[in-house]
Amino acid sequence: MLIRNVYTCKRDFEKSHNGIGSLEKVRAFSKKDFKTNLDFIDYVIVKPGETIGEHIPGDNEHTYF
Repeated sequence: MLIRNVYTCKRDFEKSHNGIGSLEKVRAFSKKDFKTNLDFIDYVIVKPGETIGEHIPGDNEHTYF
């Protein structure tokens, strides 16, 4: 079993899908960690006034927490 501590991982800042602000994000797991259509699991901090823009994920799966 693969375990990662998102609190100690490197954090990136990015504008997501033309949303408002710059989200703080950790890519906890990526496609290479799975044998399914799950593309990624991200730990995301969305501060007041920030947003994740609208998007359609397509045939892949992803999870934000």
